[in-house]
Amino acid sequence: MKKSLENLIEFQPPTQAGTICAEILEKFSNDPDLLTIPIVSSERPVGLVNRHEFIQAMAHQYGRALYDRQPVEAMMDTAPLVVEVSIPLETLNRLIVDEKPSALLKGFIVTRDGDYLGIGTALSLLQLTNAVMQEHARELDEARLSAEQASASKSRFLATMSHELRTPLNAVMGFSELIEQESYGPVGDPHYIEYAGLIRSSGEHLLTIIEDVLDMSRIEAGKLSLREVEFAPAELAERCMSLITPIAQENGVSVGFERPDDLPNLIGDHNKLQQVTFNLLTNAVKFTPNGGTVRLRMNETDAGFMIAVIYTGIGIDPEDIPRVLQPFIQAESSDQRSHGGTGPGLPLSHSLVEMHGGKLQITSTKGVGTTVTVALPRDRIIGKHIPLSQAG
Repeated sequence: MKKSLENLIEFQPPTQAGTICAEILEKFSNDPDLLTIPIVSSERPVGLVNRHEFIQAMAHQYGRALYDRQPVEAMMDTAPLVVEVSIPLETLNRLIVDEKPSALLKGFIVTRDGDYLGIGTALSLLQLTNAVMQEHARELDEARLSAEQASASKSRFLATMSHELRTPLNAVMGFSELIEQESYGPVGDPHYIEYAGLIRSSGEHLLTIIEDVLDMSRIEAGKLSLREVEFAPAELAERCMSLITPIAQENGVSVGFERPDDLPNLIGDHNKLQQVTFNLLTNAVKFTPNGGTVRLRMNETDAGFMIAVIYTGIGIDPEDIPRVLQPFIQAESSDQRSHGGTGPGLPLSHSLVEMHGGKLQITSTKGVGTTVTVALPRDRIIGKHIPLSQAG
């Protein structure tokens, strides 16, 4: 419900400007709750009389003798705050704070098209402001509830669809692998073997995207937890490099791993951090042109542990960097558009890194390349080494 000044004002019968002060004093004396009397002339407000100031002046020595028979014009505030009923509550509050703070004590006059309508007081202003705040709180609660319901519906949909998609995908990958390996005899034309391999790899890629989308949904719902173990990040990196190298070679991209000899062990979710590293490498290879380079770098820093993926290419505009951290959003560069966007890999990696107490940052220079850095806090570092086979 929209709140206006009509919800704030109270109608106080106005007094004509020619009324003598003795009558005004009698009004105040007869009504102890009367704080303000509006003064009008031909229905137009010309002033305001405040109870405390008026009685104080009349009680002063010789006050009654000076003012008793004079018109109230001699005692009224000739420049009260006068506002139209149509102005927003925010504007009224600003006017009082910036121009007429005394209106909180004396009150103010509300008009419609210049004619007297009623008066407002500090109490009525507070009551209306409180009502508006309650209305805003109710709207926020409704919006939050709607968002939570939408998120729950999305999670249920994704969980159902993932089951429905994974079952046929596993069948497609399994049968294509049988054909690729010629498990039941020769296929004949070697092109069919190649095509079967492409079907299998495409199915695996689609299955990875489905799993990433599900992980994003679990994170948003607060249902994804970390299984923390101690592991050697160098061995994690070598595993990722063995997976990404064939893909990079097909794209004509050179890949490499840079690290010091004394790289420490880490504590964290080994599988999730491997997923982050592989996602960053996959994204880098995807957006590196033929003949470009991708480098994975790991090292201990003063602040903690760093994982960086550096790759060449046309780069990303600074204003596009926040966009590529949103699922299925593509940047505006032609390089990004030609590859159809980043998918869920980068946003998922960003969330998984934050779950480890770290930060994922992207820096890019147009025409030079891009660096994606994962910074993990120092409490993730452990000294001793254990084999990757024991990492769980």
